[in-house]
This record gives sequence, C-alpha cells and structure tokens, in this order.
Amino acid sequence: MSRFDFSAVGDPGNYRTNGTRFYYQPGGAWKSQNINIQAIGPGQAAVGKLVQGFSNSDLLSLGDLTYITGASTLIDAANGLDYNNFMAPYPSPKFTTSPYQQNPGDVVWPYDLYNYPKGFPNPVTGGAGGSSDGINRFWPTIGNHDYGLRIAYTETNISQGTTYSGKPNGGPPAAPTSTAVPQPFIDYFGWLADPSLLTKQKNIKIASADGTGQSGIYYSVTLGEQENKQPLIEVFSIDAQRLMMNTGVYSLSDGFGNATTQSAPINYGYDPTIPYSISNPNSVASLTSDPANGQKQYDWLYSGIKNSTAKWKIIMGHQPIYSSGQWGKTNPDDHMSNPALQKLLDSLTTIQKNGQPAVNFDAYLNGHSHYYQRVLEGNQLGIGQGIPFITMGNSGRILYAINQTNYGDNVYNPSTPGLTQSAYNGASSQPGDITPYLLPSSPTTVGVSGGYFTTTGQNSNGQAVPYYQGVKTGFTAGAYGFGFGAQDNQADDSYLFFNYKQTDVPDPAITENLLASSRNKALIGWDGLTAQDWKPALATGISSNDALLATAQFKITIGTDGTISAISVANGGKGYMASKAGNHIVDFEIRGNDSFTNGQAVNPNNYAIATLTFAGGVLSNAALKSSGQGYTFLGQANADSNATLTTPQFDTIPINTSLVESWYTQPFNNYQDWYLITDTAASSSTGVGSYGSLSISLLPKSQSARDLISTTPLTTGYNATKQQQKYDRAQSGELTIVDPLTGQTIGAGTLSNGTANLKLNALASSDRININFLGDPTSSYQINFKSSSTSSTTNFIYRSLDPITGSHFYTASLGENALALSQAGYRYEEVGILNRGDLPIYQFYNPITTDHFYTINQNEKNSLLANPSGYNFQGIAFSGYQSQGSGLTSVQRLYNPTNGLHFYTANSLEATNAISGGGYLSEGVGWYF
Repeated sequence: MSRFDFSAVGDPGNYRTNGTRFYYQPGGAWKSQNINIQAIGPGQAAVGKLVQGFSNSDLLSLGDLTYITGASTLIDAANGLDYNNFMAPYPSPKFTTSPYQQNPGDVVWPYDLYNYPKGFPNPVTGGAGGSSDGINRFWPTIGNHDYGLRIAYTETNISQGTTYSGKPNGGPPAAPTSTAVPQPFIDYFGWLADPSLLTKQKNIKIASADGTGQSGIYYSVTLGEQENKQPLIEVFSIDAQRLMMNTGVYSLSDGFGNATTQSAPINYGYDPTIPYSISNPNSVASLTSDPANGQKQYDWLYSGIKNSTAKWKIIMGHQPIYSSGQWGKTNPDDHMSNPALQKLLDSLTTIQKNGQPAVNFDAYLNGHSHYYQRVLEGNQLGIGQGIPFITMGNSGRILYAINQTNYGDNVYNPSTPGLTQSAYNGASSQPGDITPYLLPSSPTTVGVSGGYFTTTGQNSNGQAVPYYQGVKTGFTAGAYGFGFGAQDNQADDSYLFFNYKQTDVPDPAITENLLASSRNKALIGWDGLTAQDWKPALATGISSNDALLATAQFKITIGTDGTISAISVANGGKGYMASKAGNHIVDFEIRGNDSFTNGQAVNPNNYAIATLTFAGGVLSNAALKSSGQGYTFLGQANADSNATLTTPQFDTIPINTSLVESWYTQPFNNYQDWYLITDTAASSSTGVGSYGSLSISLLPKSQSARDLISTTPLTTGYNATKQQQKYDRAQSGELTIVDPLTGQTIGAGTLSNGTANLKLNALASSDRININFLGDPTSSYQINFKSSSTSSTTNFIYRSLDPITGSHFYTASLGENALALSQAGYRYEEVGILNRGDLPIYQFYNPITTDHFYTINQNEKNSLLANPSGYNFQGIAFSGYQSQGSGLTSVQRLYNPTNGLHFYTANSLEATNAISGGGYLSEGVGWYF
C-alpha cells in the first residue's frame, strides 16, 4: 500500500489590514481595540511553519485565501509567501505581466509585499520560489473573501495614495490591478483557466472557472495512487460561496461604490439539486445571470463522484455544512449550519430523483468560521453517519468566538444562552427560523477548539439584552483549546486519517532576536535571554482581565511624520526576566512599520526601539531609544483617516513571547484532534454447535491503521468514556454470515463490546464463508470502522450418524459429509469438534462393523497397518493436538464392545450419558483441539 501525506489549511489570513502590519493588540479578541487594525501576519507565519514541518506532499486550502480583497497581488502575500513551494507555475504567468504591475519598473506592488516579477523565495530552501519539480501541489477552494468586492465588502484594497469607503490607503489604483469579480483568483491559479500550464501532470479536471462570479469556480484533483494504480484520493473543490450567493445571503455590488448594492430576500428553501424551473422559486439562483448554476454544479459533483475510481472521495468547500456559528454579530449569516449545502450533499447519498443510484463520499472540509470544529451526524436522517464535517478556518486569520459548544452537544442547540438555530437571523432585517430547513440529523460536536466571549447580559445603557448581545467582559478558551492550526493528514489503500494540530504564535520581535544570527544589531541586552523571560505569569483558568493585568504593556505615540515620538509604561505586569531574577534592561524593537533600508546592517527595517527596564519581574520603565520611521499607515488606521495624518495617534504593545496569549488573554493550549476512517477485516475463531459457531471481531484492515489507533493520543479534552474512547476494534454493528457459492445467509449476529458470538443455522456448501459487516461509524467519536466482507475458512468437523448401525462419521469435508448424507444413509448431527492442531489424525474404517476409527497416535496407526483386524486405512482425516495445552479442549474416545463402534465427543455430559446408558466404555482422551 502506498501511503500519501497531505495537509489542509483554512482562512490563512493576511499580513496587513488597512495598510499596516502592526499586530500588537492586547486583549483585542474581546476588548475590540482598534477595529481598523486586524493584521495578524505572525499567526499566518506560525501556521505556515507548522505545515512545512509536516513535510507532506500536497496542501488543500479551504478558501478565503486572502483578505482585504482577492483582487490584487495580496493573494501572493497571503499564500505564496508561506506556501509557494507547493505551487507551479510560480509566480503565475498572469502575475508577471499586465495588469498586475501597476507601474512598470516598480519593484513592488503594493508596497513591499510582492517582489515583482520574481515572487517570494521558497519558504523551505530560501532559493527560487515555486515547486522544485514543477508539479503543482497547492489546491484551493474559493471563499467569500476571494470574491472580494463583488459581494459588497467594503474592505481595504491597498493601493498607495488612494482611498475607498472611508478606510485609509484603500481603493482602486490607477491601473487595472483591482476588479470586483473573482478573476484574480483564476489569474493567480492560472491552471484553473489553462490546465496545460501543468505540463507534468494530468490529475486535474476543471469543471467551471468563471471569473465573472456568475457561475462558480469548481474542479476536482486526484492525489496519490492505490496498489492497483488507480487514484488514492479525489478531492472535489466545490464553489460553496456561489451556492450561498444563490440563497440571497450575500449582496452584490460593482465593488467600487459606483452603483447601488443589489440584494435579494434570503431563500432558505433554495435547493441546488432540483431541476431549474422559473416556476419553482426554490430552483432559481439569486443575483446571477446563470440562475441554474446550482444544478450545474450539483450534476458535476454527482457525476464526478459516481465515476471516480479513487479509493477516497473528499469534498472541500468554504462554508460549513454543520457549525456552531459565530456570535458577537447581529446576524451570524452563514457561519452556522447551511440548508442549501446540506441539500447538496444529502442528495448525493440518496437515490437520485431520476432513479440514478446514490453515491458516497468520505469527508467534507471547510473553512470560513475561524475556529476548529469536527461534527458527526448522530442518526441516519442526515448525509451519512461516519462522515466527518470539519470546520478549520483558523490557519492565520483573526480567530472568532464560537457559540459555546461542548463535546456531545447538538450543533443546532449550543450551550450559549439564547443562540439556537431558530435564532439564526438574530436581529437581521430578514428574520426567520431556519430550523425547518435543516436536516434532522442530530449533528454532534465531537471535536472543538474555540473561544467564547463572556458578557454582562446588558447593553452599554444597562438594558437587559440577549446574552450574546451584552457588553463583553472577557474571553475564555473553554474546556478544550483555542488557537491557530492546520491538518496533518494521511491515507493509504485502507484508511483515511485526519489529524488537526495547533501551534502557538511566537512574537517574531522576540524569537528572532533571541538568536544572535537573526538579531537586530541595534539592540542590546539580549545575550543569555530565553523565551520564558518574555512571558508573564499566567495560569490556566484566570480571567481575561487578570491575564491583561499580568501582561506588561507600553504605550506608543505615533507622530504625524510616521515616527514613534514617545513611549510610556501602560501596565507593569509580572513574572518577566526570570533568568535575570526579574531585573534586567533590554531593547525591544517595535514592528509594524512599512519602510526598510536595503543594505543597512544596523536596524535595516527602520524599527523604532524602546529600552525596557524590568525590576522584580515588573516592567518599571520604557524609554525611546530610536524613533524609527514608516508608521504613517499605522497612524492613519488608528485615526480612521483617509487623508494626511494631522494629529498624533496612540497604540499599545503587550510583551509576551506568545501572541496568542497577548491577543486572546488565555494561556496557550496545545489542542489536537483526529479522526480515522478505516477499512475493516474480520478476525474470527470457530466454535462448536449444531452447524458450528463463530466468535468474530472486526479490526482495522492494515497494520498502519492499527498503529495510528495505538499511538495517537486521544483528542485533547476527552474526560469521559464510551464514545470518547479510541477502540482497537469495532464495538457494535450487524454481521451476516453468507455462503459465497449460494448466497444463502447461514448466520447473523451483532457485535457487543467488540465481539460477536453467533451460531450458524445451516451448513455452507464449502469450507469458505463470507463474514459481512455493516460498519460501526458511531461507537467512537475518533474512528469510523467501515463495512466489509471478509472471506474466511472454517475448521469444522462435521458429525453424522448412521441410524441403522449407530456408527458415527466425522469429516472436515463438506463434500464428503454431503455424500454420507445423500448416499450412505447418514443423518447429520452437529459440529462438535474443530479441525485444529499440529498433528494428523488418521482415519480407519471397518466395513463389517461400520466403525469409523480415528487416532492421533502414530504407534497405534502403525499397529493397525501391521495388523488391520478388519480395518481399512483411509488416510488423514483432520488434525489435532496430542498433548494438553492452555485453552485446548479434549476429545473423549469411547468404545462400545457390544457392536464394536467408537464414539468421539468433546461434550463431557454427552460422554457421561454414553457411558452410563449407551454401553460405551471410556478409552481416555483421543486428542485435543
């Protein structure tokens, strides 16, 4: 089996928002400080480093590949910077020619984000960017932010010297570098429009690459190879965003504020699987010149899965099928469970309306909501039990709060007071209960890394409001975890394994300067310091306010000339500089400016530098050592100004090696989650009975899957039993035993605690049987044990009786047994002995007495051969053990001197009765099995 390793990321984020790279926002997750600045580049970089550490072959990206807008070279800054070693061709041919060069001869556009036309260096080797062998391994799906301004987002489109929508440094540049349609997404991934660009591979099937935003962008790609040379995985990238637009959830605009925004009523009944008819509103897509685009996409998806020869089929889209949603917004829009997407996938696994068969897929992956959540369906009324629905939108973008959700909660009814799916529209202008449109599938949260706001339950005027609309008082990571992450996945012919991992986000201003090799030469005081010296004294379970009080912070003043003009201590914190007994003086560079000086050895990025004094672990003084330059955009963002910066602005910098802890005021939690979908094979042992019996367990088919179960720790936060366990075998599920030659069912049973003990109810036509297992997708939240059919050989010894002579016949051959029954007048009795052992058992027959005699004793066999005494040697009948051993059963040998017949039985009661009432004498143990 050929193992294939692949990664997945969702919502990678952006290195800047509103023209600034400033990422210091203490407690920004709940205090909402400086809403104009959401740059979170270190989070994106940390996840990029995590993914590169996986050393996997391919990378799936789950949408919203860039923020601000998707309509510029910012796509490259948010993806190529960290992942271009997966990309080919890189840079995109479209990105090395007009229209993406604003001014011929400029090194960068915009600012210093893009080294036009060379692209970013390879993030692993530092050499030329792009896939080293020219094979593309980066597979994106399109999201709402990739549609950008087309869906009426009024976000900054960075272009030096212009403005848009009241935001600084935004708007359409003079050259055609921006557009209100998703064409730049296609231009960046040029193979979407021109697969011939992938000169070394034929694994792409492009279905639609519509850059106008009317019809969608969707395709499939095959990855890896099975032993039979067929594809191992086929990934179907759907345009979930276009389908959501079809429901009226999004409005449309020209993107530049020059036309009235178009909108349509939200239609929860929209169904992309029914034939388009103008007379059926639920078949008509909203706000598009292609109102049947949903049906076209569904037909492609159904046909693609039906005809796929891949072992595993994965669907990826941007919006979730099931999710606990975002709260903190008036209208959670499409961050909760989505009826249109549910209909799309549910119809796949149902017999088609035109009578075509159902098709199956194995997993759905999405981004969009900026947390991690894994959901499994809790009943058979949904898309498919055992299919994981995984939301992972936290690969670099600002993290969202989630409706409070615990393991085992129904996604439709989160624990957050007042927020059920019936409140889906909140206080929106289009209220309505979405619940009747959702699948009654009891979707269950079985993995979650999300944070929750805490609120007063009152608004700023002191009036009682729904809990989620109250004034925020803090933030908690809940019982499990919260942070930035990505998936480290693998598959082979017999299993598909999803493994989500999280990473802390170190402040590069600290970690890079801890190393002498990467230290800014303008800084002093760093020798001998460790990462721990820069961490405050935080403890698990403390409140958000307590976390901020423990965090040292200093205030900066941004001058109108783009320098830092003053600094002061804002909060002393506690617990710093432990290796220096809490007392130390050290320089700290203030990152987030937008200028640098090529070739300058000292302070090449023109950072402002603060000299910090710690006493007793507390920040006691902050003095300005260097004013730096290039902080103009930071000042403009703080002022929310689209004009020249006219007054000084202020901001705050927290001190912590972990930016996760600074931003979210919670100690970092190294959360991880996994899910295994595995083929199974029956492991069976036979037993006695009328027609024999079986003891059956269903194990993962491959040793690799068994090893994953054995070595992978349980999902972080599991603290109970039952479904929160990882089992080494299926725990429940229906079994049938089938005669493969006749198709007759000769036994049935149910696994209980991993084992089924069942009696067969008929004889098979050969010694081979099929053990059919219906699967166990629900016993464990960690593992889906797939259905299987295992061919097995029985080791039964069949016993028959001649009712006239009283002679018993024993055989391991069903054919020989059938002849005895049909031609010799024998009557079938039972399977009382098993054909199991290391020595042959010899068969003799006396035609005068009709006695069948069996012996394992070589001397006895030789004696009879030398002195037959009426017995004819018939060869080896079966096998057994001559000596008693652990777990072995003895076969009693009895002899009737009256008629000269032998009788063999493993049933001690039967032996006793034969002796006491049948005239038999014991001759001891014949053999063991």
